[in-house]
Amino acid sequence: LDLVVPLFGMMATLIGVEENELPIMGETEGRAVQSMATHYERKKVNREACIQLKGLRCLVCDFDFVENYGHLGIGYVEIHHVKPLASLGADYRINVATELEPLCANCHAMVHREEPPIAILTLRQIVKEMRKNQL
Repeated sequence: LDLVVPLFGMMATLIGVEENELPIMGETEGRAVQSMATHYERKKVNREACIQLKGLRCLVCDFDFVENYGHLGIGYVEIHHVKPLASLGADYRINVATELEPLCANCHAMVHREEPPIAILTLRQIVKEMRKNQL
């Protein structure tokens, strides 16, 4: 390590890169791009039934939007489909009790970091372990 770090520093200098130089001006963003995509229909009645059955609290980390954001969080939670919608047929009838789960935005994103999506129980165990390690 004592040899590698100075070598990388010298190489960076040779190619004209300062070690502490961070780009201030990023690349351009915001150009409108038209695309054709498939969107899978979600039924509001299934969402509402899930909320009535399981509540608005994240089933992984126990996050509640009202407790954290007040009136802005009223009625908000993301609903995760245990079976990805793309894998279902057009006439598939959702079992709200077993196939829909209320999650906060962070946990919902983490569930979808792997393919197939991570099981709720698995992610709950990960969160529990991480919290325990932080104490």
